[in-house]
Amino acid sequence: MHARWRPGAEVAGRADRQPAARFTDRPAAIREMVRVLRQGGRLAVAVWASLEDTPAYAAFVALLRRLFGGETAQGLSAPFVLGDPQQLRTLLAEAGLAEVAVTTHRGTARFPSIESWVYADVKGWTVADMIDEAGYRRLLHEAQRELYPFTTSDGSVTFSMPGHIGTASKPE
Repeated sequence: MHARWRPGAEVAGRADRQPAARFTDRPAAIREMVRVLRQGGRLAVAVWASLEDTPAYAAFVALLRRLFGGETAQGLSAPFVLGDPQQLRTLLAEAGLAEVAVTTHRGTARFPSIESWVYADVKGWTVADMIDEAGYRRLLHEAQRELYPFTTSDGSVTFSMPGHIGTASKPE
């Protein structure tokens, strides 16, 4: 849900997916969501599980770190920073929300190939400006070897992609 909020405006419900990837001050971001939520309104926030719980992306981030350094690797690891369910629960509770619950959902990521996976996460994400064409070709070459464990017999890529959904309500 995206909208421009007017002073005094309220909404009955708010859903956001992967806010951790976009906000460096996560408590302030959650407080702003709560601010525009009317009393009794519900909030839902979806985040990816941690890199430790997502081995395919842990391997991808490690590859980026080895080839391009920590800053580039940080770009791809950003969506996983709220991967600890207790951390998400605490963040929501400290924003003054009630009825806080966090549930973990097991999903599956699928890509037609390693090349399509790398393209999606490099060219379509914040690290696109950090890797030049020569570096991208080197990454594709190294990814074929290092990300191979996540391929299936037909060359497609499939791996577990767990996430957490935090829900809460603004007290009356």
